[in-house]
Amino acid sequence: MKALIILSLALFFTVPEIAVAECTESACVDVYTKDNQIIIEAHKGSGGRTTVRAPKPQPSPTATLWFPPKPSPTPEPYVKRTYKPRTAKPTTISHSVNLSDRLTKLVPTAGIAFQPEFEALRNVPVIFWIDVPALFQSRVNIIG
Repeated sequence: MKALIILSLALFFTVPEIAVAECTESACVDVYTKDNQIIIEAHKGSGGRTTVRAPKPQPSPTATLWFPPKPSPTPEPYVKRTYKPRTAKPTTISHSVNLSDRLTKLVPTAGIAFQPEFEALRNVPVIFWIDVPALFQSRVNIIG
């Protein structure tokens, strides 16, 4: 009995922090329902450790000699430059869709069907069904 307790305590205290921490990956997405609404929460994770780079050593400045150019016997002719105005590039505005809206659109939706479709008879059961899958999977790029 004591061995079992000691073993369970040893396993409890050796659980890695990753199993307990939240959002240590690149992103966490929680999808749940509350008051008949789908609530999607996405959080950006820490993304791992930050690396600190050591500063590169700067080379010491060295003295260089400068010799002025010798004058030429004949002057160079002056060439007038032509002016070409710059054309302004049109700015493109990209509207990004909200993450919650993108995830909500991925949830499958369907209508409710029933039979008989019209003129239900007395003492005849009406059968209702929906064609939404019980389980669906989807993949969304959140970061990047």
